[in-house]
Amino acid sequence: MDCVYSLISMPIAWAEISLLIPLEWAPDRGLDGVKAYIKREEDDEPVESPQLTRQILPSGDGHYSLRIPYPDLKTRYYLAWKVFDDSAIT
Repeated sequence: MDCVYSLISMPIAWAEISLLIPLEWAPDRGLDGVKAYIKREEDDEPVESPQLTRQILPSGDGHYSLRIPYPDLKTRYYLAWKVFDDSAIT
């Protein structure tokens, strides 16, 4: 999986993660292929957040965004997706 993440260093009202994936690399299943994850200080690995995943906004052209109100300072927020595998096409 590829991902982008946000780590906040001071209190803010909201953070937004926005990404533009070239259509040839976008998830096969559109929005179903993009998920939100969080990683708190005590976590070894990021864990999926179904609540944040439901808040991801797609624009239909490979652009996805997630707005996080009052993000926790000790948490990383991720958008992650599986890259389209064109090696399966013959």
